[in-house]
Amino acid sequence: MDRIIKFRGVAVSSGEMVYGCLIKKRYTAFADWMIEDENGLGSDVVTETIGQFTGLKDKNGKEIFEGDYDNDFQVVHWCEKRSGWAISTYDFPTKEHICCHCYSCEGDFEISELIDEIKIAGNIHQYTNPCQD
Repeated sequence: MDRIIKFRGVAVSSGEMVYGCLIKKRYTAFADWMIEDENGLGSDVVTETIGQFTGLKDKNGKEIFEGDYDNDFQVVHWCEKRSGWAISTYDFPTKEHICCHCYSCEGDFEISELIDEIKIAGNIHQYTNPCQD
């Protein structure tokens, strides 16, 4: 099976997610990164919202990207300790991962351990808290 490498990020112009090839812009005063879609159209993206495709799909067949979360607010992220995709609790107000202990390290659970149970509910970059004004 071929490894699919693609990214997504929030477009500066529209605030919508765009998907495709991540490109570093060399000389710019506006945005450092852009994502070019399959038609060759590029969109400047907000750097903090860039997430890579994990190569995995949730139980409903939806592609899983870095920054996605499930109904329990478990967020997908890259674990440097194990050099692999992991999932951990995410504190939305502080934008920090809250790690729990697992047998692999004192970090998060590898996503592959839970892939059959995961259903993506959203992503942290387009999350809106219904309790906030």
